[in-house]
Amino acid sequence: LQVDQEAVAALMEEARECSRAAYLASQGADRGSDASESKRWNERCAAAFEEWQMRGISPLFCGDVRAEAPQRRSLDRVDSEVVAVLCEDGGRRAVMAIDPCPFYGAGGGQVGDQGTLVLPSGVEVVVEGTLRPYRGGIVLQVATASASAPCHANACGTDDGDNRTEFADTEALAGELVSLRTGARIRATVDSKQRAGASVHHSATHLLHAALVRVLGDGVMQAGSQVQPDKLRFDFSLSRAVSEDELAEVERLVCEAALADVPVVVEEMALADALCLGAKAFFEEKYDDRVRVVSMGPSRELCGGTHVASTGDIFPFKVVAESSVASGTRRVEAVAGKAASVWLLQQQQRLRAVARKLGCKGSSDGEVERLLSKTLAALADATQHSRELVKLTSSLPVLGDVAEGECALSGGHEGAAGAEGRTVPVRVHVLPAAGGPALLEGRAKYLKDAHPDVAHVLMWGQHVRSVTGQGCGSTAAEVMGSLLAAMGGSATGKATGKASPCFDRGYIRQGGRAGEPVSSAVLRWANVG
Repeated sequence: LQVDQEAVAALMEEARECSRAAYLASQGADRGSDASESKRWNERCAAAFEEWQMRGISPLFCGDVRAEAPQRRSLDRVDSEVVAVLCEDGGRRAVMAIDPCPFYGAGGGQVGDQGTLVLPSGVEVVVEGTLRPYRGGIVLQVATASASAPCHANACGTDDGDNRTEFADTEALAGELVSLRTGARIRATVDSKQRAGASVHHSATHLLHAALVRVLGDGVMQAGSQVQPDKLRFDFSLSRAVSEDELAEVERLVCEAALADVPVVVEEMALADALCLGAKAFFEEKYDDRVRVVSMGPSRELCGGTHVASTGDIFPFKVVAESSVASGTRRVEAVAGKAASVWLLQQQQRLRAVARKLGCKGSSDGEVERLLSKTLAALADATQHSRELVKLTSSLPVLGDVAEGECALSGGHEGAAGAEGRTVPVRVHVLPAAGGPALLEGRAKYLKDAHPDVAHVLMWGQHVRSVTGQGCGSTAAEVMGSLLAAMGGSATGKATGKASPCFDRGYIRQGGRAGEPVSSAVLRWANVG
Protein backbone atom coordinates (compact mmCIF):
# COMPACT_ATOMS: atom_id res chain seq x y z
CA LEU A 1 0.00 0.00 0.00
CA GLN A 2 1.50 3.33 -1.05
CA VAL A 3 0.48 6.65 0.50
CA ASP A 4 0.89 9.95 -1.29
CA GLN A 5 2.30 11.98 1.60
CA GLU A 6 2.15 15.26 -0.31
CA ALA A 7 -1.52 14.75 -1.13
CA VAL A 8 -2.26 13.89 2.51
CA ALA A 9 -0.45 17.02 3.68
CA ALA A 10 -2.34 19.15 1.16
CA LEU A 11 -5.69 17.73 2.27
CA MET A 12 -4.82 18.30 5.93
CA GLU A 13 -3.89 21.90 5.18
CA GLU A 14 -7.15 22.33 3.27
CA ALA A 15 -9.08 20.99 6.26
CA ARG A 16 -7.30 23.44 8.55
CA GLU A 17 -8.11 26.37 6.26
CA CYS A 18 -11.76 25.31 6.05
CA SER A 19 -11.94 25.07 9.83
CA ARG A 20 -10.38 28.50 10.28
CA ALA A 21 -12.63 30.11 7.67
CA ALA A 22 -15.78 28.52 9.09
CA TYR A 23 -15.03 29.68 12.61
CA LEU A 24 -14.12 33.24 11.63
CA ALA A 25 -17.25 33.47 9.47
CA SER A 26 -19.42 32.25 12.35
CA GLN A 27 -18.11 34.98 14.63
CA GLY A 28 -19.00 37.80 12.24
CA ALA A 29 -17.49 41.27 12.20
CA ASP A 30 -17.13 43.13 15.49
CA ARG A 31 -17.61 46.88 15.66
CA GLY A 32 -16.44 49.58 18.01
CA SER A 33 -13.27 50.05 20.02
CA ASP A 34 -12.94 46.33 20.80
CA ALA A 35 -12.96 45.27 17.14
CA SER A 36 -9.19 44.73 16.89
CA GLU A 37 -9.07 42.84 20.18
CA SER A 38 -11.98 40.60 19.15
CA LYS A 39 -10.36 39.96 15.77
CA ARG A 40 -7.12 38.87 17.44
CA TRP A 41 -9.02 36.61 19.83
CA ASN A 42 -11.00 35.01 17.00
CA GLU A 43 -7.79 34.37 15.07
CA ARG A 44 -6.21 32.75 18.14
CA CYS A 45 -9.27 30.55 18.54
CA ALA A 46 -9.20 29.54 14.87
CA ALA A 47 -5.54 28.55 15.16
CA ALA A 48 -6.24 26.58 18.34
CA PHE A 49 -9.13 24.73 16.71
CA GLU A 50 -6.88 23.70 13.83
CA GLU A 51 -4.46 22.23 16.35
CA TRP A 52 -7.23 20.46 18.29
CA GLN A 53 -8.56 18.99 15.08
CA MET A 54 -5.13 17.67 14.13
CA ARG A 55 -4.78 16.17 17.62
CA GLY A 56 -8.06 14.34 17.11
CA ILE A 57 -9.94 16.05 19.95
CA SER A 58 -13.51 14.88 19.33
CA PRO A 59 -15.50 14.84 22.59
CA LEU A 60 -18.24 12.28 23.07
CA PHE A 61 -21.63 14.00 22.99
CA CYS A 62 -23.66 12.63 25.90
CA GLY A 63 -26.46 15.20 25.85
CA ASP A 64 -29.09 13.17 24.00
CA VAL A 65 -31.79 12.84 26.65
CA ARG A 66 -34.03 10.43 24.73
CA ALA A 67 -34.72 7.26 26.70
CA GLU A 68 -33.34 5.05 23.92
CA ALA A 69 -30.17 7.11 23.36
CA PRO A 70 -27.04 4.94 23.75
CA GLN A 71 -25.07 7.66 25.60
CA ARG A 72 -28.02 9.11 27.49
CA ARG A 73 -27.20 11.10 30.62
CA SER A 74 -28.86 13.79 32.63
CA LEU A 75 -28.17 17.38 31.56
CA ASP A 76 -27.61 18.32 35.20
CA ARG A 77 -24.18 18.03 36.83
CA VAL A 78 -22.33 15.83 34.38
CA ASP A 79 -18.81 14.93 35.55
CA SER A 80 -16.33 15.59 32.78
CA GLU A 81 -12.69 16.34 32.02
CA VAL A 82 -11.04 19.28 30.28
CA VAL A 83 -9.24 17.94 27.19
CA ALA A 84 -8.30 21.27 25.59
CA VAL A 85 -8.48 24.89 26.72
CA LEU A 86 -7.51 28.35 25.45
CA CYS A 87 -7.91 31.38 27.70
CA GLU A 88 -7.75 35.04 26.75
CA ASP A 89 -4.84 36.92 28.31
CA GLY A 90 -7.11 38.89 30.61
CA GLY A 91 -9.07 35.82 31.63
CA ARG A 92 -12.40 37.34 30.66
CA ARG A 93 -13.27 34.50 28.30
CA ALA A 94 -12.06 31.12 27.20
CA VAL A 95 -12.85 28.28 24.84
CA MET A 96 -12.52 24.68 25.91
CA ALA A 97 -13.38 21.11 25.03
CA ILE A 98 -14.61 18.69 27.67
CA ASP A 99 -15.10 14.94 27.40
CA PRO A 100 -17.77 13.67 27.72
CA CYS A 101 -19.75 16.75 26.69
CA PRO A 102 -23.49 17.20 27.40
CA PHE A 103 -23.61 20.50 25.45
CA TYR A 104 -25.00 20.44 21.90
CA GLY A 105 -22.82 22.38 19.47
CA ALA A 106 -24.54 24.80 17.10
CA GLY A 107 -25.28 23.16 13.77
CA GLY A 108 -28.04 22.37 11.31
CA GLY A 109 -29.60 25.74 12.09
CA GLN A 110 -29.98 24.95 15.81
CA VAL A 111 -28.30 27.25 18.33
CA GLY A 112 -25.70 25.81 20.66
CA ASP A 113 -26.46 24.98 24.28
CA GLN A 114 -25.79 27.28 27.21
CA GLY A 115 -25.25 26.42 30.85
CA THR A 116 -22.61 26.43 33.58
CA LEU A 117 -19.36 24.74 34.56
CA VAL A 118 -18.14 24.20 38.10
CA LEU A 119 -14.34 24.37 38.15
CA PRO A 120 -12.15 22.28 40.49
CA SER A 121 -11.95 25.22 42.93
CA GLY A 122 -15.73 25.28 43.23
CA VAL A 123 -16.34 28.50 41.28
CA GLU A 124 -19.10 28.41 38.69
CA VAL A 125 -18.58 30.01 35.26
CA VAL A 126 -21.07 30.54 32.47
CA VAL A 127 -21.12 28.70 29.15
CA GLU A 128 -22.44 31.37 26.77
CA GLY A 129 -22.52 29.17 23.69
CA THR A 130 -21.37 25.91 22.14
CA LEU A 131 -19.68 25.64 18.76
CA ARG A 132 -18.78 22.95 16.27
CA PRO A 133 -15.79 24.62 14.59
CA TYR A 134 -14.61 21.43 12.90
CA ARG A 135 -15.91 17.98 12.10
CA GLY A 136 -16.29 16.08 15.37
CA GLY A 137 -15.41 19.08 17.51
CA ILE A 138 -17.55 20.50 20.34
CA VAL A 139 -16.19 23.70 21.87
CA LEU A 140 -17.62 25.66 24.79
CA GLN A 141 -17.47 29.47 24.94
CA VAL A 142 -16.94 30.39 28.58
CA ALA A 143 -17.07 33.84 30.20
CA THR A 144 -16.16 35.08 33.67
CA ALA A 145 -17.87 38.46 33.40
CA SER A 146 -21.23 36.82 34.16
CA ALA A 147 -19.89 34.06 36.41
CA SER A 148 -21.85 33.06 39.47
CA ALA A 149 -20.19 33.33 42.88
CA PRO A 150 -21.80 30.42 44.74
CA CYS A 151 -21.56 27.01 43.10
CA HIS A 152 -23.93 24.07 43.38
CA ALA A 153 -21.28 21.50 44.23
CA ASN A 154 -17.58 20.77 44.19
CA ALA A 155 -16.75 19.21 40.86
CA CYS A 156 -14.25 16.83 42.36
CA GLY A 157 -16.09 15.79 45.48
CA THR A 158 -19.39 14.31 46.49
CA ASP A 159 -20.73 17.18 48.57
CA ASP A 160 -24.09 18.33 47.20
CA GLY A 161 -24.21 21.91 48.39
CA ASP A 162 -22.13 22.78 51.41
CA ASN A 163 -18.90 23.33 49.50
CA ARG A 164 -19.43 26.81 48.09
CA THR A 165 -16.82 29.30 46.98
CA GLU A 166 -17.63 32.98 46.69
CA PHE A 167 -15.68 35.34 44.45
CA ALA A 168 -16.67 38.99 44.54
CA ASP A 169 -13.62 40.01 42.47
CA THR A 170 -13.82 39.59 38.70
CA GLU A 171 -10.02 39.41 38.55
CA ALA A 172 -10.07 36.47 40.93
CA LEU A 173 -12.61 34.75 38.72
CA ALA A 174 -10.45 35.39 35.68
CA GLY A 175 -7.46 33.95 37.56
CA GLU A 176 -9.39 30.75 38.19
CA LEU A 177 -10.06 30.38 34.47
CA VAL A 178 -6.47 31.20 33.47
CA SER A 179 -5.12 28.55 35.82
CA LEU A 180 -7.36 25.82 34.33
CA ARG A 181 -5.38 23.05 32.65
CA THR A 182 -6.15 19.94 30.61
CA GLY A 183 -6.97 16.96 32.77
CA ALA A 184 -8.93 19.08 35.27
CA ARG A 185 -12.18 17.54 36.48
CA ILE A 186 -15.24 19.76 36.16
CA ARG A 187 -18.99 19.44 36.50
CA ALA A 188 -21.20 20.59 33.61
CA THR A 189 -24.86 21.58 33.66
CA VAL A 190 -26.84 22.37 30.52
CA ASP A 191 -29.62 24.95 30.62
CA SER A 192 -32.45 22.44 30.26
CA LYS A 193 -35.14 25.05 29.52
CA GLN A 194 -33.13 26.48 26.65
CA ARG A 195 -32.39 23.00 25.31
CA ALA A 196 -36.06 21.96 25.56
CA GLY A 197 -37.20 25.06 23.68
CA ALA A 198 -34.65 24.49 20.92
CA SER A 199 -35.67 20.83 20.63
CA VAL A 200 -39.35 21.78 20.31
CA HIS A 201 -38.63 24.24 17.52
CA HIS A 202 -36.23 21.88 15.73
CA SER A 203 -38.88 19.17 15.56
CA ALA A 204 -41.45 21.77 14.49
CA THR A 205 -39.10 22.79 11.66
CA HIS A 206 -39.14 19.23 10.31
CA LEU A 207 -42.94 19.08 10.32
CA LEU A 208 -43.14 22.57 8.81
CA HIS A 209 -40.87 21.46 5.96
CA ALA A 210 -43.05 18.43 5.26
CA ALA A 211 -46.22 20.55 5.32
CA LEU A 212 -44.75 23.15 2.94
CA VAL A 213 -43.83 20.43 0.45
CA ARG A 214 -47.33 18.94 0.67
CA VAL A 215 -49.09 22.29 0.16
CA LEU A 216 -46.73 24.04 -2.27
CA GLY A 217 -45.29 21.08 -4.16
CA ASP A 218 -42.12 19.04 -4.44
CA GLY A 219 -40.24 22.05 -5.83
CA VAL A 220 -39.94 23.46 -2.30
CA MET A 221 -36.32 23.07 -1.18
CA GLN A 222 -34.89 24.14 2.16
CA ALA A 223 -32.64 27.19 1.79
CA GLY A 224 -31.66 27.66 5.43
CA SER A 225 -33.11 27.64 8.91
CA GLN A 226 -32.56 29.01 12.39
CA VAL A 227 -33.81 27.15 15.45
CA GLN A 228 -33.89 29.06 18.74
CA PRO A 229 -35.45 28.25 22.12
CA ASP A 230 -38.31 30.70 21.58
CA LYS A 231 -38.88 30.69 17.79
CA LEU A 232 -37.87 29.30 14.42
CA ARG A 233 -37.42 30.54 10.93
CA PHE A 234 -37.36 28.43 7.78
CA ASP A 235 -36.18 29.61 4.36
CA PHE A 236 -37.22 27.75 1.23
CA SER A 237 -37.22 28.10 -2.53
CA LEU A 238 -40.38 29.55 -4.08
CA SER A 239 -40.76 32.20 -6.77
CA ARG A 240 -44.01 33.69 -5.43
CA ALA A 241 -45.64 34.75 -2.20
CA VAL A 242 -47.48 32.17 -0.13
CA SER A 243 -51.19 32.97 0.11
CA GLU A 244 -53.04 33.25 3.41
CA ASP A 245 -55.05 30.13 2.60
CA GLU A 246 -51.86 28.17 1.87
CA LEU A 247 -50.27 29.34 5.12
CA ALA A 248 -53.39 28.36 7.03
CA GLU A 249 -53.27 24.89 5.47
CA VAL A 250 -49.56 24.52 6.33
CA GLU A 251 -50.29 25.49 9.92
CA ARG A 252 -53.23 23.07 10.08
CA LEU A 253 -51.09 20.16 8.82
CA VAL A 254 -48.36 20.83 11.39
CA CYS A 255 -50.90 21.03 14.22
CA GLU A 256 -52.55 17.85 12.95
CA ALA A 257 -49.21 16.01 13.05
CA ALA A 258 -48.51 17.42 16.51
CA LEU A 259 -51.88 16.33 17.89
CA ALA A 260 -51.28 12.81 16.53
CA ASP A 261 -48.57 12.65 19.24
CA VAL A 262 -46.50 10.05 17.44
CA PRO A 263 -43.02 9.13 18.73
CA VAL A 264 -39.98 10.82 17.22
CA VAL A 265 -37.75 7.98 16.02
CA VAL A 266 -33.99 8.47 15.67
CA GLU A 267 -32.00 5.80 13.86
CA GLU A 268 -28.45 5.41 12.61
CA MET A 269 -27.98 3.70 9.26
CA ALA A 270 -25.93 3.74 6.08
CA LEU A 271 -26.36 6.87 3.97
CA ALA A 272 -27.50 4.82 0.98
CA ASP A 273 -30.17 3.07 3.06
CA ALA A 274 -31.42 6.39 4.42
CA LEU A 275 -31.79 7.84 0.94
CA CYS A 276 -33.63 4.72 -0.22
CA LEU A 277 -36.11 5.26 2.61
CA GLY A 278 -36.80 8.74 1.25
CA ALA A 279 -35.00 10.73 3.95
CA LYS A 280 -34.44 14.34 2.92
CA ALA A 281 -30.79 15.26 2.48
CA PHE A 282 -29.36 18.69 1.72
CA PHE A 283 -26.74 19.14 -0.93
CA GLU A 284 -24.77 21.76 1.01
CA GLU A 285 -24.23 19.30 3.87
CA LYS A 286 -21.43 16.73 3.96
CA TYR A 287 -22.50 13.37 5.34
CA ASP A 288 -20.54 10.42 6.70
CA ASP A 289 -21.15 6.90 5.44
CA ARG A 290 -23.40 6.36 8.47
CA VAL A 291 -26.00 9.00 9.18
CA ARG A 292 -28.64 9.87 11.73
CA VAL A 293 -32.22 9.71 10.46
CA VAL A 294 -35.00 11.51 12.35
CA SER A 295 -38.56 10.37 11.57
CA MET A 296 -41.80 11.83 12.90
CA GLY A 297 -45.18 11.39 11.27
CA PRO A 298 -44.95 12.68 7.68
CA SER A 299 -41.31 13.76 8.01
CA ARG A 300 -38.06 11.84 7.58
CA GLU A 301 -34.78 13.78 7.40
CA LEU A 302 -31.05 13.37 7.94
CA CYS A 303 -30.38 15.43 11.07
CA GLY A 304 -27.91 15.58 13.92
CA GLY A 305 -29.90 17.98 16.10
CA THR A 306 -31.88 17.51 19.28
CA HIS A 307 -35.60 16.72 19.17
CA VAL A 308 -38.65 16.11 21.33
CA ALA A 309 -39.73 12.61 22.37
CA SER A 310 -43.07 12.83 20.55
CA THR A 311 -44.75 15.30 18.25
CA GLY A 312 -47.32 16.28 20.87
CA ASP A 313 -44.62 18.36 22.59
CA ILE A 314 -44.65 20.93 19.79
CA PHE A 315 -48.36 21.76 20.08
CA PRO A 316 -49.56 24.45 19.68
CA PHE A 317 -47.87 25.62 16.50
CA LYS A 318 -48.39 29.06 15.01
CA VAL A 319 -47.02 30.77 11.89
CA VAL A 320 -46.34 34.40 12.82
CA ALA A 321 -44.84 35.77 9.58
CA GLU A 322 -44.13 34.98 5.92
CA SER A 323 -41.91 37.16 3.75
CA SER A 324 -39.40 37.34 0.91
CA VAL A 325 -35.70 37.34 1.82
CA ALA A 326 -34.21 37.10 -1.68
CA SER A 327 -35.25 36.50 -5.25
CA GLY A 328 -36.91 33.10 -5.32
CA THR A 329 -36.55 32.58 -1.57
CA ARG A 330 -39.32 32.86 1.03
CA ARG A 331 -39.15 32.78 4.82
CA VAL A 332 -41.64 31.45 7.34
CA GLU A 333 -41.32 32.41 11.01
CA ALA A 334 -43.18 30.40 13.62
CA VAL A 335 -43.44 29.48 17.29
CA ALA A 336 -44.28 26.15 18.89
CA GLY A 337 -44.96 24.59 22.27
CA LYS A 338 -44.77 26.89 25.29
CA ALA A 339 -43.47 29.75 23.16
CA ALA A 340 -46.59 29.48 20.98
CA SER A 341 -48.82 29.45 24.06
CA VAL A 342 -47.16 32.67 25.26
CA TRP A 343 -47.54 34.25 21.82
CA LEU A 344 -51.23 33.33 21.62
CA LEU A 345 -51.84 34.72 25.10
CA GLN A 346 -50.18 38.00 24.10
CA GLN A 347 -52.34 38.20 21.00
CA GLN A 348 -55.45 37.65 23.11
CA GLN A 349 -54.36 40.42 25.47
CA ARG A 350 -53.86 42.77 22.52
CA LEU A 351 -57.31 41.87 21.19
CA ARG A 352 -58.85 42.67 24.56
CA ALA A 353 -57.00 46.01 24.63
CA VAL A 354 -58.37 46.85 21.18
CA ALA A 355 -61.84 45.82 22.30
CA ARG A 356 -61.66 48.19 25.26
CA LYS A 357 -60.56 51.07 23.03
CA LEU A 358 -63.44 50.35 20.64
CA GLY A 359 -65.86 50.35 23.54
CA CYS A 360 -66.82 46.66 23.31
CA LYS A 361 -68.94 45.49 26.19
CA GLY A 362 -67.80 41.92 25.54
CA SER A 363 -64.56 40.57 24.14
CA SER A 364 -65.99 38.22 21.52
CA ASP A 365 -64.34 38.29 18.11
CA GLY A 366 -67.66 39.02 16.43
CA GLU A 367 -68.32 42.10 18.56
CA VAL A 368 -64.80 43.41 17.99
CA GLU A 369 -65.09 42.92 14.23
CA ARG A 370 -68.48 44.66 14.15
CA LEU A 371 -67.25 47.72 16.01
CA LEU A 372 -64.00 47.81 14.06
CA SER A 373 -65.91 47.76 10.75
CA LYS A 374 -68.14 50.55 12.04
CA THR A 375 -65.11 52.61 13.11
CA LEU A 376 -63.36 52.09 9.75
CA ALA A 377 -66.49 53.13 7.89
CA ALA A 378 -66.73 56.30 9.97
CA LEU A 379 -63.05 56.99 9.31
CA ALA A 380 -63.56 56.56 5.56
CA ASP A 381 -66.48 59.03 5.69
CA ALA A 382 -64.41 61.53 7.66
CA THR A 383 -61.54 61.19 5.17
CA GLN A 384 -63.90 61.86 2.26
CA HIS A 385 -65.39 64.87 4.04
CA SER A 386 -61.89 66.14 4.76
CA ARG A 387 -60.94 65.90 1.08
CA GLU A 388 -64.09 67.76 0.07
CA LEU A 389 -63.38 70.45 2.69
CA VAL A 390 -59.83 70.89 1.45
CA LYS A 391 -61.09 71.20 -2.13
CA LEU A 392 -63.64 73.85 -1.12
CA THR A 393 -61.18 75.72 1.08
CA SER A 394 -58.52 75.71 -1.65
CA SER A 395 -60.94 77.53 -3.97
CA LEU A 396 -61.86 80.37 -1.58
CA PRO A 397 -61.26 83.98 -2.75
CA VAL A 398 -57.75 85.40 -2.30
CA LEU A 399 -58.53 88.25 0.11
CA GLY A 400 -58.33 87.08 3.65
CA ASP A 401 -60.34 83.92 3.44
CA VAL A 402 -57.47 81.39 3.72
CA ALA A 403 -56.21 82.78 7.01
CA GLU A 404 -59.54 83.83 8.39
CA GLY A 405 -59.58 83.17 12.06
CA GLU A 406 -56.08 81.65 12.09
CA CYS A 407 -53.52 84.28 11.11
CA ALA A 408 -53.35 87.48 9.00
CA LEU A 409 -52.58 87.09 5.31
CA SER A 410 -49.74 89.02 3.65
CA GLY A 411 -50.88 91.12 0.70
CA GLY A 412 -49.52 91.06 -2.85
CA HIS A 413 -46.09 92.67 -3.37
CA GLU A 414 -43.98 93.61 -6.30
CA GLY A 415 -40.22 93.78 -6.50
CA ALA A 416 -39.03 90.21 -6.82
CA ALA A 417 -36.39 90.30 -9.57
CA GLY A 418 -36.72 87.61 -12.26
CA ALA A 419 -33.86 85.87 -13.96
CA GLU A 420 -33.92 88.48 -16.74
CA GLY A 421 -33.83 91.44 -14.35
CA ARG A 422 -37.55 92.13 -14.57
CA THR A 423 -39.83 92.64 -11.65
CA VAL A 424 -42.85 90.43 -11.14
CA PRO A 425 -45.75 90.72 -8.73
CA VAL A 426 -45.49 88.30 -5.79
CA ARG A 427 -48.11 87.45 -3.25
CA VAL A 428 -47.35 85.62 0.02
CA HIS A 429 -50.14 83.48 1.38
CA VAL A 430 -49.92 82.30 4.99
CA LEU A 431 -52.15 79.27 5.41
CA PRO A 432 -53.80 78.40 8.74
CA ALA A 433 -51.83 76.07 11.01
CA ALA A 434 -54.59 73.48 10.84
CA GLY A 435 -54.47 73.39 7.06
CA GLY A 436 -51.88 70.67 6.48
CA PRO A 437 -49.99 69.55 3.35
CA ALA A 438 -53.20 68.75 1.45
CA LEU A 439 -54.43 72.35 1.74
CA LEU A 440 -50.96 73.64 0.77
CA GLU A 441 -51.01 71.62 -2.46
CA GLY A 442 -54.68 72.35 -3.22
CA ARG A 443 -54.34 76.07 -2.63
CA ALA A 444 -51.19 76.25 -4.79
CA LYS A 445 -53.00 74.59 -7.70
CA TYR A 446 -56.01 76.90 -7.35
CA LEU A 447 -53.93 80.11 -7.22
CA LYS A 448 -51.80 79.06 -10.21
CA ASP A 449 -54.93 78.65 -12.35
CA ALA A 450 -57.04 81.47 -10.86
CA HIS A 451 -54.31 84.15 -10.91
CA PRO A 452 -51.79 83.12 -13.57
CA ASP A 453 -50.18 86.58 -13.89
CA VAL A 454 -48.87 86.61 -10.29
CA ALA A 455 -46.12 84.61 -8.55
CA HIS A 456 -47.50 83.00 -5.42
CA VAL A 457 -45.51 81.96 -2.35
CA LEU A 458 -47.57 79.82 0.00
CA MET A 459 -46.55 79.04 3.58
CA TRP A 460 -47.77 76.48 6.06
CA GLY A 461 -45.62 76.54 9.16
CA GLN A 462 -42.04 76.15 7.89
CA HIS A 463 -43.19 74.58 4.63
CA VAL A 464 -42.87 77.02 1.71
CA ARG A 465 -44.24 76.41 -1.78
CA SER A 466 -43.87 78.70 -4.83
CA VAL A 467 -46.02 78.59 -8.00
CA THR A 468 -46.42 80.79 -11.06
CA GLY A 469 -49.02 80.82 -13.81
CA GLN A 470 -48.53 81.11 -17.55
CA GLY A 471 -49.05 84.87 -17.51
CA CYS A 472 -46.34 85.60 -14.95
CA GLY A 473 -43.40 85.50 -17.36
CA SER A 474 -41.01 83.86 -14.86
CA THR A 475 -40.70 80.45 -13.33
CA ALA A 476 -41.39 79.80 -9.66
CA ALA A 477 -37.76 78.73 -9.18
CA GLU A 478 -36.52 82.05 -10.59
CA VAL A 479 -38.88 83.96 -8.34
CA MET A 480 -37.83 82.11 -5.19
CA GLY A 481 -34.16 82.38 -6.04
CA SER A 482 -34.41 86.11 -6.60
CA LEU A 483 -36.51 86.62 -3.47
CA LEU A 484 -34.05 84.78 -1.24
CA ALA A 485 -31.11 86.53 -2.88
CA ALA A 486 -32.72 89.83 -1.96
CA MET A 487 -32.80 88.60 1.63
CA GLY A 488 -29.07 87.93 1.59
CA GLY A 489 -28.62 84.27 0.73
CA SER A 490 -29.82 81.15 -1.05
CA ALA A 491 -31.89 78.21 0.07
CA THR A 492 -30.52 75.06 1.64
CA GLY A 493 -32.38 72.03 2.97
CA LYS A 494 -34.96 70.01 1.11
CA ALA A 495 -36.30 71.68 -2.05
CA THR A 496 -38.39 69.55 -4.40
CA GLY A 497 -39.80 70.43 -7.80
CA LYS A 498 -38.22 72.77 -10.36
CA ALA A 499 -41.45 74.17 -11.77
CA SER A 500 -42.92 74.84 -8.31
CA PRO A 501 -40.21 74.41 -5.68
CA CYS A 502 -41.27 73.30 -2.21
CA PHE A 503 -38.92 73.99 0.69
CA ASP A 504 -39.48 71.60 3.60
CA ARG A 505 -38.08 73.36 6.67
CA GLY A 506 -35.28 74.86 4.55
CA TYR A 507 -32.79 77.53 5.68
CA ILE A 508 -31.06 80.52 4.12
CA ARG A 509 -27.40 79.80 3.38
CA GLN A 510 -25.33 82.80 4.45
CA GLY A 511 -21.55 82.79 4.49
CA GLY A 512 -21.48 79.04 3.79
CA ARG A 513 -23.65 78.22 6.81
CA ALA A 514 -27.36 77.61 7.29
CA GLY A 515 -28.93 80.54 9.10
CA GLU A 516 -32.46 81.94 8.95
CA PRO A 517 -35.35 79.60 8.00
CA VAL A 518 -36.75 80.13 4.49
CA SER A 519 -40.21 80.69 5.95
CA SER A 520 -38.90 83.47 8.21
CA ALA A 521 -37.05 85.10 5.31
CA VAL A 522 -40.19 85.08 3.17
CA LEU A 523 -42.20 86.75 5.96
CA ARG A 524 -39.45 89.33 6.45
CA TRP A 525 -39.45 90.06 2.72
CA ALA A 526 -43.24 90.43 2.77
CA ASN A 527 -43.13 92.83 5.71
CA VAL A 528 -40.50 95.09 4.15
CA GLY A 529 -41.73 94.70 0.54
